[in-house]
Amino acid sequence: MMPALLAVVLAASAATAAPIVVDTALEGDTLTVDFSLTEPLPATMEAALPTGAVVEVRYQVRLRATRKMWWDKKMWTGEAVANAVFDPVIGRFECALVVDGVIVRSHEVETVDAARSWPPAHLARAARD
Repeated sequence: MMPALLAVVLAASAATAAPIVVDTALEGDTLTVDFSLTEPLPATMEAALPTGAVVEVRYQVRLRATRKMWWDKKMWTGEAVANAVFDPVIGRFECALVVDGVIVRSHEVETVDAARSWPPAHLARAARD
């Protein structure tokens, strides 16, 4: 009975969608990595967006190269942060994409929906090019 229960639990966990989707593309010597959340932001983050609090999503990134004989080689480790803060003076959201502490792209948007989905995939790709 126990192995059957374990199989059901494993099947159920495999059937649920991952909370994050990572897409990669290698073109020449440029690796492009796109991250997107598949679940809505937690209610506390949603509620904080229009208040002026800084809302950020942090992605810990490790890039490794596959080796045949040894463990995978670590190529790069870093952190990507997408953040948004509402500025009540101008009535807009200030958004930034930060990689390892360096702002690689920033933009102002007018709506909560635009702040929630920032940076759009095409802007994130342009920041890495």
